[in-house]
Parts: sequence; C-alpha cells; structure tokens
Amino acid sequence: MKFKFINDLHLYAPNAILDESVFSPSNSREFYLGDNYDLANCKKSDVKEVQDKVTKLKRLYGGRFISGNHERQSDSDSLVKINNDVAVMHGDLIFWGEEKSKDYRSKPHGAGFLKRGLWVNALEAIENGYNRKVSSEDRGRFSAMAVSYKVKRIIVGHLHPSEQLDINVDGCLLTVLKRGVTELEL
Repeated sequence: MKFKFINDLHLYAPNAILDESVFSPSNSREFYLGDNYDLANCKKSDVKEVQDKVTKLKRLYGGRFISGNHERQSDSDSLVKINNDVAVMHGDLIFWGEEKSKDYRSKPHGAGFLKRGLWVNALEAIENGYNRKVSSEDRGRFSAMAVSYKVKRIIVGHLHPSEQLDINVDGCLLTVLKRGVTELEL
C-alpha cells in the first residue's frame, strides 16, 4: 500500500520549498510530518495567519498530523503507528532528545529581519554542503523507541538530508526523508 509523507517544507520561512497545493488531508494515507509551516522563522506579522493554517490542517489531518519543532506547538514529537510494523514521527525527539525538543518547541513565534535575512539563509547554505551524520546517541534513542512501540521501522523528517537515509539499527530501520513529498510502499 502506498503512503504519502509531507515534511520540512518550511512555508513562510526564507528557505521554503514547494507550496500548499501538496496537502491533501482527505487522503487517508497522507501524513503531515512536521515543519511544513514555519512559525519559528515566519515574519512576525504572519504569525496569526500561519498559526491559523496549522490549526486548520491539524483538525483536517487528525491523528495523521504530527507537528515539527518549527510549528512550535509546545507539544512533544509524537509517534504514530501506521500499521503493526511501521510508525512515523517528525524526528526532533530522536535527533535532539526530549529536553532540547521541548525547549525549542516552546520558543516564541516569528522572526525578525536579521534572523530571516541572515541566519536562516546561512544555516541552509551550511546544511546543503554538509553531510549530516546520525550519531550513536540518535541511534540509541531510535532503538529504544522502536522497542518501546514494538515497530520494525520509524519514518522521520527533521534532518534535511539531500537523499533519503535508511539506517539499520539492531534489526530496525530508521528512514530519514528528504524535504518535500515522499511516497513509500509500506
């Protein structure tokens, strides 16, 4: 069965890709995997509009809506099981740990000129030239979650790899999606 995942579009931020036309919440096999609307880096004047869009999609997707650290919903990264063997989540909980994830999600919404004009673009340029590694700590957090939720695969976003990563850890598969829309046969 084919599933569709949308992650890390960063709409309303300087590093946005694609647009809102990719969302089809009526598709029961489509999952919103977070950081699609960027309340961390949108203009301060756009915060209300972006928050309204996040709230609407959260309602339309229901349990298939998983907020990312940039939606800044003050919740934690949640894991949702697709079937007995596969689960999805945004990924900041795996790659950052609980404390950093919760701290980042609770920060204020919106960004000023310097952050939007300099910091976000500089970070994006660095990420594009940097091959992110999955650390042993990340692997440990992933493995503990896979065991705890009794799944063989967890699909995440968050890291922005240039290509999809599939990493086997203790017989379980961590799939890190690249930014955008991905369809997977599960």
